Amino acid sequence: MGYKLAGFNVLGGIEIDPEMMEIYRANHRPKHSYLMGVEEFNKIPNEELPAPLFSLDILDGSPPCSSFSTAGDREKKWGKRSKFREGQAEQVLDDLFFHFIATANKLKPRVVIAENVKGLVTGKARGYVREIFRSFEGAGYNCQLFVLNACRMGVPQARERTFFVAHKE
Repeated sequence: MGYKLAGFNVLGGIEIDPEMMEIYRANHRPKHSYLMGVEEFNKIPNEELPAPLFSLDILDGSPPCSSFSTAGDREKKWGKRSKFREGQAEQVLDDLFFHFIATANKLKPRVVIAENVKGLVTGKARGYVREIFRSFEGAGYNCQLFVLNACRMGVPQARERTFFVAHKE
């Protein structure tokens, strides 16, 4: 919604959850939306995708982050297949960030922004951060990491989140 308020045109979206996609479509009316997992989207041949997807200014995403949350089992979930919500396909949640970067590599937007939990930068999860930076670099992007508190941005909650901001080299 912030992008729309800033004057951007929301062109499309990828969402695995039918309920969330319904809400997304109602709020943004994207011209191109894909009800599927990001892994499945990445398998679509480029020539079957609309040309505007290959000239994006910004690709924004929030790969599911429950496996990096400081609440719950955390490391015990890493590498294991699970469901994020009812009705979704089983998937390895901690790999989804890398599938999101593969989407960036496929579409080649000018800027990529990825939001996640603060737990990603604590403890053993920092190894994932190093791999995320390597993956962005391998896709041709320079990346920066920020930890921001939502309450300092006018959001009515005190919640810290990580933001990866990457731009083409």
